[in-house]
Amino acid sequence: MSDVPTVLVTVWSLGGEVLCQVRVPQEITLQQLKGTIGQAAQCHVTRADHLCCGAETWKDLLSRPLMQLSDQVEVTWVKKEELQEGDELFYCGPSMASNSLVERGAVCTLRGGSNSHRDYTLVFFPQANTSLVVHRLHLSRSPPNAVPLPAGCDVGETFFYCGPLRRIGGRVLTPGARGEVVEAGLLEGSLRLRFQGFGFTLFSVEMQNLSKEAPRGCCSSIPWSFFLQALQQCAACAAYLCGRWRGL
Repeated sequence: MSDVPTVLVTVWSLGGEVLCQVRVPQEITLQQLKGTIGQAAQCHVTRADHLCCGAETWKDLLSRPLMQLSDQVEVTWVKKEELQEGDELFYCGPSMASNSLVERGAVCTLRGGSNSHRDYTLVFFPQANTSLVVHRLHLSRSPPNAVPLPAGCDVGETFFYCGPLRRIGGRVLTPGARGEVVEAGLLEGSLRLRFQGFGFTLFSVEMQNLSKEAPRGCCSSIPWSFFLQALQQCAACAAYLCGRWRGL
């Protein structure tokens, strides 16, 4: 058994509710203690939050507040509304695509920085290894609740697109395209899917425009770019023949 002295910390809310109990090394820093409490309570403890023990308020993140305390201690967690650079939070908005996919519920770190609007802030997503500007209302201390999918649908399930042509960044989503369900759509009765050939771009599609089977007459295995290139070649050939004919 380890001879490292430990302390049992009981964490209370301002409302008198026991949030969690953690047993930690006596030499733990305040920053490490906040992280441990956050994991146990499934709710991030921010840098601005205070942990109060009796009449004392612990603020210095590098301090070791348990060193002079007994085997058991009770602290009160005082949550602060403001967020500070370096706080770990959960992203609770719709999934986003940049160089990689950032999904709802992803852990992120507040980077701060100046933005064109005070309600937006820069955050870093370590799993996706990317930084994005997001709305502050899409940041939460606690993991977001899962948004239910339309009946009969599961994440990872495959559907075929059977709606009208949709143009995104010079590319066209055509009937017969195969997509994988990522999450519930932004509108009721819709899904957000990732389609082959569009990288991490997500499409929100209503269920009426999705099918379990490929639409009849669709060549879904042939990319749309193939048809565009064929049309361009035909146009070039026609222009060449017209030029030859005029020269005769």
